[in-house]
Amino acid sequence: MSVVPETITLDRHHPASLERVFRAFADPAAKARWFRGPEGGDPQGETTFDFRETSAAGGRTHLVLTDQGVYLDGRDSAKARPSGIDAQLALLAEVAGRDQL
Repeated sequence: MSVVPETITLDRHHPASLERVFRAFADPAAKARWFRGPEGGDPQGETTFDFRETSAAGGRTHLVLTDQGVYLDGRDSAKARPSGIDAQLALLAEVAGRDQL
């Protein structure tokens, strides 16, 4: 069995305050609106977040998301992860920017 660890880092600026972005992560109902797994299903694996790489200025939030994964025997790879995470971050921007959050 081969095990391949991979780390992906995505850097994004969101047009929402730090408080709204944090709430989109921390509130389970808000998180369920943007944090989805493949084909819109439940996310796979651990879904905890660390906010050390987040800052805000002028009502915008700078978010650096680092995703760490372990892939077994070539059944999965990190190659598809950036596009999936990108889609999640686009939904995050929508959710965090809505008035009802």
